[in-house]
Formats: sequence, C-alpha cells, structure tokens
Amino acid sequence: MRRTLAAFLLASLVFAGGASRSFADEKRPAWPWVYPGGESTQQIDGLSCTLYVPRRLTPKSGSSLLVLLHGARARGSRLATIFRFWPRKNYVVCAPQASGPVWTPKDLARVRRIVKTLQARLPLDPDRVHVAGFSNGASNLHAVAFADDVKARSGTWVGGGFPPGAAVPAWARERFGALFMAGENDFAKRRVVASPPLLQGKVRSVELLIEPVIGHTWPMSQIEYHLWWMGVQEGRFAPGDDLNFDWDFELADALDEVREGEAPGILFYLYDSKADRDSASTRMLQHGTFMDPQVRRLGRRLLTVKVDKQEGTAALAKLGVPALATPAVVLFDAQGRQQRVLSGAIDVPTLRGALEHLLTPARKR
Repeated sequence: MRRTLAAFLLASLVFAGGASRSFADEKRPAWPWVYPGGESTQQIDGLSCTLYVPRRLTPKSGSSLLVLLHGARARGSRLATIFRFWPRKNYVVCAPQASGPVWTPKDLARVRRIVKTLQARLPLDPDRVHVAGFSNGASNLHAVAFADDVKARSGTWVGGGFPPGAAVPAWARERFGALFMAGENDFAKRRVVASPPLLQGKVRSVELLIEPVIGHTWPMSQIEYHLWWMGVQEGRFAPGDDLNFDWDFELADALDEVREGEAPGILFYLYDSKADRDSASTRMLQHGTFMDPQVRRLGRRLLTVKVDKQEGTAALAKLGVPALATPAVVLFDAQGRQQRVLSGAIDVPTLRGALEHLLTPARKR
C-alpha cells in the first residue's frame, strides 16, 4: 500500500513538474538552455534549423540573433557555416531550411515564429535581431525583416533585391539599417543596385556594397565589415573600433607615401580608448560622420591613419601633430602638410567640406 501511494505521489510530482517546465519554456529561458552550445540541427516550428550558439550563456547574456534565409534549391546549413565563428561575438546564428526549393509565405511565417521560439528558449536580447538573405532568400527577406513581431535591427540583402511596393513599417525609420551587397559580375546586380533608393527615407540607414570580380555568391571579404556594421546598428560602440576606412598606415609611413606622390593626402584620426568611451562626439564621428556616403567616398581616396591617445603622443609631436582634444581629425595634403585640424563634435558638412577642399586641385578653387 505504501509503495503504491509513494508511486502515485512521485508520478504526480513528475507530471506537475513537467507541466510547469513546459509553461516556463514559453515565458523565460530554461536552465540549462533548451538548445546546446556549439553547432546543432534542431526542428523548430516545423522547419529544420542549423544553429550556432555561444558555448557560455548566462541568464544575462543578452545575445544577438542572426537569422539567415538561403537561396533557391540551396542548403541553409551551408550558408550558416560562413557565420560559424560569430557566437564568439555573442551572436546566436539560425539558418532554417525551407520546406521546398524556394521560400513560401507559409515558410516565412514559420521563420517569424522561430524568432519568438528562440527568444523564449535562449537568453537573447529581443532588441538585437538581425536577418540576412541570399538570392531567393534576399528577395523574400522583407517578409521577416519588417514584421512587427520580429522588429529587426538590420537586414542584409545579398544577390537579391527589395521588391518595389513592399510595405515598410513606420518603426523602421528610427531603428532599421539596410545593407545591400552583390558581386560585380552577379546576374542579380541590377536588382540589388535598384533597391537602396526604394528604402531611402524609410529606414534609418541604407548602404550598397559592390564586390569586385565575384559573381552570384556571398562576398566573403566583407564578413568582418558585416559583423562590425551589425554591431553599429544595435548601438555597440568602442572608441577606435571603426571600419569605415582601412586605417592601414602608420602616420610616418603615410607621410612618406604622399610625399612620393602615392596619394593625394592623409586622413588622420586621433581618439582616446578610455576617455572617449562615453563621448557623444566620438560616437557621432564613427557612427554618423564617417558613415556618410560622401565622406566615405572622399576619405577612401586618401591614406587613412588612426591612433589611440592612450598609446602616447610623443611620436606624433615629432611629426608635427599638435596636442589635440579627442576626437580629432587632421587632414594632410599631398606634400604632407597639415591643411585642416578638426576636433570635438565633427559633423558631416564640416568634414565633407574639408575633404572636398583638400581633394580639389588649387587651380580649380
């Protein structure tokens, strides 16, 4: 009798505990997490999904989520491998597999539900959702990117465009970044190039990158930039962490190069990795002024140098760079002479005008 009663009580507790855990899964992440760290394949909301999850998660991880839509007759698992190292940067990567050769409205609805399921079962920040698509996945990306129940921070279209006439919600103007990429020889390049004007003024920022030489494929050389760009969209910021320019010269070497006629001048950026952490001026310069398309176009004609003030400025003083408050931008002309010094809150018109003046031949001024 006692054994029977004990078995009944134990069964009741197990049943009650199981029901409680099932309810909790929908409300908050379980511990340990439902999906394991590392690479795995999971059935989620009716679709097979390749997942890459950071191996060390805590209830306060607040990881970002990147959802990938593959191309026609392709495998999501292959697209996901491009981003297999992103969990080290606190990203969860999810690549669902369409139920057929192309994405259907039914599958896209499932993808939207997958986002909510992952948010319920992993410690994800709901304000850090990003989506990206290739080819057919890019052509259907808007159905996920602009869904009110996803509210993505960014969308990346590769080898496919935004369809004319597709709806863009009002919230996108304040929070959504759009990036379009295509190969120089991509048969879909025309559709990609035609897309940014369709979103201009409807999203917070829109950018187009055409990768030389390649065709209809993912531009692998842009992976580092893509990771940085997505971080910018969600507000990740560190002084000096900037990929708007190459920043691949030391100042002394850059001065030698311009004096030998190898470039029309130098764009020099001075920042302070400690003092500028909460600097609104530094954030504005890196995430606003430097990202302006015209500033980028002009600045990339120059040699670019950046220096952390924490590393010392004695060497700069020997090269004639004065003591400056950060952030600061110094423009050098083709003879290596300082032409313009800017510091503090440097806005787009000011820097753009200074670059145009530097790059305009004297006889045309």
